[in-house]
Amino acid sequence: MDQEEWIIQDPHPNWYFEVPEMKVLILGSYPPHHKRWSYDFYYPNNSNPFWDALAGVKGIELKHYRCDTAVKERQQLMIDMKVGVENLGQIIKRKGESAADNDIKIEKFRDIKGILDRHREIEKILLPGFSGKSSTYHSFKRYMKENNIDSLTLPTKVKENETFKIIYAGKEIECVILNSTSKRNAMKLDERIKQFKEHIKI
Repeated sequence: MDQEEWIIQDPHPNWYFEVPEMKVLILGSYPPHHKRWSYDFYYPNNSNPFWDALAGVKGIELKHYRCDTAVKERQQLMIDMKVGVENLGQIIKRKGESAADNDIKIEKFRDIKGILDRHREIEKILLPGFSGKSSTYHSFKRYMKENNIDSLTLPTKVKENETFKIIYAGKEIECVILNSTSKRNAMKLDERIKQFKEHIKI
């Protein structure tokens, strides 16, 4: 297969998990190619330290990395931390089997507004990834424009720990740009934990 060819992917799997009291919503872009999945849930590639970093905020280590046991462990972590997770892309084009943001084009978004409607208690949205055109931050900015979500002043310089606010249903929600949790980012695990710890209070 030509790795430069853009391929339409199947729609995003129905992985959304309803956290009863969601204080923080973490948004990603889209899962890696199916060949890299270790389980059927968000951030399914075990080489991505997203879940290890999240567990580190709580001061625990994950025990399961395969199949349904891994999914249940991560769902319980979300409940305990009052953290929701969702991806922005419902349908994408992907260049070959790449997981890089620059090799993904979101064709249709998932229903992020629906989450905000059901969870008026959300105080913060975390956006890990800002460098690529289809990174979480740039994709969320596009989602905001397409869905008429107003923002206060957007950052003039896009970098980690930069914040801005959106106004949704009359409420201000703080949004924070973070470094990607991808293995391509050379941050150590303790630095990734610290990054989340600044914004997730448990």
